Amino acid sequence: TSLEAKPLKFAYSRLSSLLRTLQVSNLDDFNALTDVADFATLLSSYSEGVAKFAIIMEPNGSSIPGASDPVIQLACLDSSLAIAPLFKRFGSVIITSGTLSPIDLYPKLLQFEPRVSESLQMSTFRPCIRPLIITRGSDQLAVSTKFDDRGDMGVIRNYGAMLVELCSAIP
Repeated sequence: TSLEAKPLKFAYSRLSSLLRTLQVSNLDDFNALTDVADFATLLSSYSEGVAKFAIIMEPNGSSIPGASDPVIQLACLDSSLAIAPLFKRFGSVIITSGTLSPIDLYPKLLQFEPRVSESLQMSTFRPCIRPLIITRGSDQLAVSTKFDDRGDMGVIRNYGAMLVELCSAIP
C-alpha cells in the first residue's frame, strides 16, 4: 500500500495543534506519537523528484542474539539539506578536509557558490591506505561483515585476533 504525501506533510503540525487545543498537560506522554508524526512529516516533505531520504528497516536491530528489537531509521541522502542551516545562520563558512577531492564537486553536492576555493598540495612520507581483504581467520572459520554474523563469537574472535596481529606489525 502507499500513502499520499500531502496529508503526511502536516502530521506533526496538526498533532501539535490538537494537543494544544485539548490542553494536554503532560506532553511527555505523547513523545513517541510526536516522533512518529515528525518522521512522517520529514518523509513527505521531500517526496518530489530525486529521493532525499531513504527508510532503513532492521527487523532485528538488537545486538543481543535472539532478542527482537526492530529499528526504523530515516537516512538523509542529500547532504545539502544538512548543511543548509549552517549557511543560513553564519555569514562565512570554511570547509576544510584532506579528502575533499575533486574540489569542485562539493559546491555542487552542497548547493552553494564558494567565494574562495583553494587546494593545497599535500605530501606524505608513507602510503596511508593499505587495503586488507580477509575471508578466513587463523582457525579457518569464515570471516564476514554480514549483519547476521555480527554476534557469532568465531567471527568476533577472528576479527580481534586479526587486529592484534596487525597492530603488532605496524609501528
